Order: sequence, then C-alpha cells, then structure tokens
Amino acid sequence: MSTQHKRRSIMIDQDLADSIKDIATKYGMTIASYLRALFKVVIEAEAKGYYAPLALARALMLLSIFKMGYIVFPMELIGDSEPDKARNAGRKLAQTLVSLKYDPRDLVHLFSDSLPFVMVESDRIIILKTSLKGRDMLSEFISGFIESLGYKKRVEGDIIVFEQHGG
Repeated sequence: MSTQHKRRSIMIDQDLADSIKDIATKYGMTIASYLRALFKVVIEAEAKGYYAPLALARALMLLSIFKMGYIVFPMELIGDSEPDKARNAGRKLAQTLVSLKYDPRDLVHLFSDSLPFVMVESDRIIILKTSLKGRDMLSEFISGFIESLGYKKRVEGDIIVFEQHGG
C-alpha cells in the first residue's frame, strides 16, 4: 500500500509563483513544503472560526504595532502595582494559550522582538529589571508567563535570567 498522498495541481499567476519560490528558498524550503506549512495554518485559522486572510492581515498589523513599541497588556493590571498579581496574570495567559493549543514560546519570542528589555537566547531568556512605572509590572507579567513554562528563575542584580531545566 502506498503512503503517498493524492496530489492536486493549483493554478496561480507566474509572478505569484516566482515570489513564493523566492520566499521558500529564503527559508531553505521547497515551494511545496512552504505552501503546505502555510495551508496548515490557514486551515487551523478557519477551523477556529477566523477568516484566514483577515487573521493574517491583523497579525501583520499587530507585529507592526509591537515593533513600534506598543504592547498588549492585561486590563486587570492597569493602574495596579502588585507584582504577584502581574505574575499570576502572566501564568494565566500562558496556561490559556496552552489550553487553546498554541505554543506559548511563540509569545516569548514576540516579547523579545518588541520589547527592548527582553532577550531570548538558545536556552535562556533574560529580562532587564527597571523601576520605570508600568515597565516593572510588565516585567513581572512576563516573568510569571515564563516561569509557568518550566524555566528556572535566577536574579542577578537588575537582571532576571530564566534557564531551561538542565541548563
């Protein structure tokens, strides 16, 4: 019995095919493997009730907003100054993402890409502590989020280092 999947040809304009080939090559992928990955995400978005093109457009908008230094912050923490409450909100978000079958580490990378005081290395995550109003609560929120992923926390002065177990 053959384990090969049935294939279907899809017609697209040559300029789109060329662009997709260039993009796939940039990531070391074939056109087929790139489109397969893209289609899986499209199907996942649709299964969750999202119109995939609109979901991708909104994700691009959010990524642009994050690069400009804006963030999404839990409403329950606005005006609050209790570090434990911020850490608990971070843990709650990580647990919610897991229950929704998302990889919460993707959000850690988003934090790192958009916040100048969060850095991700291969086996550790670093947060620079600050006393700036608001940023301290955000640091606590992110700390709780990362701790809930099973990272070991170590504080070195104004630096919080999270290492994977065994690291």
